[in-house]
Amino acid sequence: IHDVAEWTTRVVTHPRAELTHWQATARFWYDLARVGARQLREDRALQMAAALAFHTLFALMPLAIVSTALFKGIQGVDTLRSLVHQMVQTAGLDAVRVMPANPAGAAGDEGISLGAWLEDMVAKFGTIDLETLGLVGFAVMMYAAVAMMVTVEDCFNTIYRAPQGRSWLRRVPVYWTVLTVGPIGIALLFLVDSHVGRWLATVDASHGILRVLGVLWSIGLITVMLLGTFVLLPNTFVSWRSAVGGAFVSAVLLHVGKVGLAAYINNAFSFSHLYGPLGFVPVLMIWTYAMWICILFGVEVAAIVQRLGGRRDELEDLERLRLRTGMIDATSVLLLMEVVAEGFASGQAVSLGRVVDETGLPEPVAAEILQKLVVQGFVHRVASIEPAYTLARPPEEISADSLIEFGCGMLHERDGRRTSRTVEA
Repeated sequence: IHDVAEWTTRVVTHPRAELTHWQATARFWYDLARVGARQLREDRALQMAAALAFHTLFALMPLAIVSTALFKGIQGVDTLRSLVHQMVQTAGLDAVRVMPANPAGAAGDEGISLGAWLEDMVAKFGTIDLETLGLVGFAVMMYAAVAMMVTVEDCFNTIYRAPQGRSWLRRVPVYWTVLTVGPIGIALLFLVDSHVGRWLATVDASHGILRVLGVLWSIGLITVMLLGTFVLLPNTFVSWRSAVGGAFVSAVLLHVGKVGLAAYINNAFSFSHLYGPLGFVPVLMIWTYAMWICILFGVEVAAIVQRLGGRRDELEDLERLRLRTGMIDATSVLLLMEVVAEGFASGQAVSLGRVVDETGLPEPVAAEILQKLVVQGFVHRVASIEPAYTLARPPEEISADSLIEFGCGMLHERDGRRTSRTVEA
């Protein structure tokens, strides 16, 4: 234990130049977690997680009703119940027990698990006829699903400093893909999971090794399920490499979170003492809230890794640039527009990454200026995989005075106080 503590202290306190390869790797992940946690706090992640939890719970029942009805018609009730059981086991919800199985709470009674409660609810959803929903019920169902997706996209855009408000022409295919292809992909993953589970049961190995393999497989499965959401929903380019890293971090946190939540609820006290038959409701709310915090932290990690672009040694520079995210001046606007004009002269749109590299501006600052320039009609955003920009009007129609006035306006808007007379002059 003393050696581990000494090694950890060296990793955290010593300069990077004095660390070995593995110590430097551990230091990078430590700094990445520290920067990600600070960025999560600055992005008001707790408020975002609360909004996401509300919309998730609001959309849970209508989406579950439609999904169970459609899947039941294709595969049958038995297959549906088997799939739900596998999903519950992978999520670890079968380990969370809240209420006693009988009012008396007989000694030795293990109670009812949250997973069994959810399986029973899904079975009841399967008995509902969609024709009885009516027009109002269908409208409420669609609103719940779309509102949840919009909230998720807005939160991801906040973390990535991406432009808000993707057009509905672009939103519809993305949302349709996530809401339709997503469940099918998840079903296929759990089908593979069942085969892997049966294979692990036949492996001749110790119980500890099988347990580790099961945990690794569970984390990998959750990583794959989150990967598509991390890539598709932000209104900006997201590299697969950074998305995999962020999804993996979220998967690890989700696994640790579900184990910790189950241990706390099972050993602390019974929620049924406070809520009676509704004891599962607060548990589901707490887990949904914690789940979104884990996912948002993974998105923060993915965004930071993408900004680094594989350059680990620039994490400290990124931290210093973070402190400048509130600094916008008129000269920054002129410098940025000069880069865009050079691209326009060569017949090419300029990406956000190129603007950041050539101007030295922090990415959040450059993204905010470009978004404001688009609104004011100075530049035009070009539809591509990665956000790119070009001039919206000929260069001779854009004066330096108008750009300086625009920059001073951003200062007024951001700071809410009078701009320096020297800057305005």
